[in-house]
Amino acid sequence: MSDWLTLGRFGRPHGVRGAIRFWPFNPATDAVVKGGTARVGPSAEGARELSVAHVRRDAKGLVVSFEGLTDRDDAGALTGLKWFVQREALPEPKADEFY
Repeated sequence: MSDWLTLGRFGRPHGVRGAIRFWPFNPATDAVVKGGTARVGPSAEGARELSVAHVRRDAKGLVVSFEGLTDRDDAGALTGLKWFVQREALPEPKADEFY
């Protein structure tokens, strides 16, 4: 079993200042927080780590900004990639839940 779980995937850039839409597989997740770390790539192996600068929810899901991504082109490079999180970073699932 892998130590990495896929939290969700990135959509298109949002605005011109480096924000991007993110669709978590669990819309109620609390794992996406300012100051957190994202491992972003097509797979967990070789993915790059980014620090979350800002997160907000809107009617369509989440809009996330990362440190160092300052424009639409930077954010656009993440389109279609996945966000990975280590299994032990998440709370233990309840008896009727699974990861």
